Amino acid sequence: MGKCAGDVNNRVFLLKVDEDIEIIGSSAEMPSLTKEEREYFNIHKKDSESFTFYRSSGVYRCGSVSKYIVCVEITDMLNQLDELNKNYIELENLEKSRIRLAELVIHDVKNYVLIMDGLLTLFENEEYSAENIRDMREVLSEIKELFRKVTVMAQEKKPVKKDEIDLEKMISAIIYSHRIKLENKNMSYELKCKTKKLYTDPLIQEAIINLIDNAIEHSPENGMVGVKCLEKEGKIQIRVYDTGFGIPDDLKDIIFTRFKSSSSSFGMGLGLAVTKHVVNLLGGKIWVEDNTPRGAVFVIELSEK
Repeated sequence: MGKCAGDVNNRVFLLKVDEDIEIIGSSAEMPSLTKEEREYFNIHKKDSESFTFYRSSGVYRCGSVSKYIVCVEITDMLNQLDELNKNYIELENLEKSRIRLAELVIHDVKNYVLIMDGLLTLFENEEYSAENIRDMREVLSEIKELFRKVTVMAQEKKPVKKDEIDLEKMISAIIYSHRIKLENKNMSYELKCKTKKLYTDPLIQEAIINLIDNAIEHSPENGMVGVKCLEKEGKIQIRVYDTGFGIPDDLKDIIFTRFKSSSSSFGMGLGLAVTKHVVNLLGGKIWVEDNTPRGAVFVIELSEK
């Protein structure tokens, strides 16, 4: 029983259907059948349709031919089909994301155009003021920000360039660029950076900008936003935290893939989707935790080099 012959890459064995269910030919080493396996073949020996036979050594597709059962190993084929199915699902999800992204851009641009149209109407009626001009500049700034995020989302290839980045200097500059938003809500901020250097693509700046934007937007007046950088088990963590309303547990796993936000302000949550996309491109991880005593902590984790 279990004689070996032929090509081991094409695992086929032939069973003679009798009381003992004997292996009479095999193109690869085939261990003897157990009592349970013989009973299994006895049950299927009269079936006209093919059936699947599972062993620890592999998966076989079998079929009855007269007094014999022919079995062909299909383990590799199943693995390949599983991989193809995973690739198909990824491509399908990517296409859905592209469609949703296009819908998102159309939605937001329409809103901005309506606001611009209203402000221009005021201009035509000569009822404009310096405040109207500031409003228009703010809308234009929002449009630029939207297209900046969309440009990042359109990037598919992983960056190959790695620069030495001074984290403390970069984050200080980002916080400074948000000073007006912080002042408008009378918010404070803090920066604690034990790790000064990080070797990665400058694209990481986009992710940190979006997280700080998100923290300010979802924090109440007189709140606080902070950034902490630290080294942990050979990884660099960038932790952006706030004293806002936090993230419900049922949203923590999907918040980075949703193209909508509970906020009533412009935008539909594209910032977090962009952030996750950037972190994935850089080969890192991102997740959200609860802050103490309130708020959320967004954590980006990247390799040190």
